[in-house]
Amino acid sequence: MSEMKQFRACTSATWDNWDDGPELIWTLIQTKYDRSTLIRCVCKIAEHTLEIYEKENPGDNRPRKAIEAARIVAEDNTPKNRDAADSAAYAAEAAAYAARATADAAADAAYDAAEAAAYAAADAERAWQADCVRRHFPVSPFLMEVSN
Repeated sequence: MSEMKQFRACTSATWDNWDDGPELIWTLIQTKYDRSTLIRCVCKIAEHTLEIYEKENPGDNRPRKAIEAARIVAEDNTPKNRDAADSAAYAAEAAAYAARATADAAADAAYDAAEAAAYAAADAERAWQADCVRRHFPVSPFLMEVSN
């Protein structure tokens, strides 16, 4: 428990109601967690936004390949599979940076009109991610620490 307080992660009382998926993931990373389950959870989250990326970048399958490679690591965590996942992740990162540059240019043109919608969508996505994390990790990491 003191380890969790040191990281200032969300408390067990808030785990079930926390609406910030990335913060829940961060909390899990700071504790003793099941790595395979976390990888599957993060893949599910990445896949949830993949449709948006692929709509804007048809034919660019680098993010999808990175997700598939990460899932293979979750099932069979070998050096060969980790190397393949790393390579796919670097390619997906390059794709994401290119897409972000394009998106940033478009966003600048319509920033004022889209700002409120973007924040609402981001809040909804973060809440969805939090629910996804809780489906994969229904027990608070605080309770996992206490039982170990």
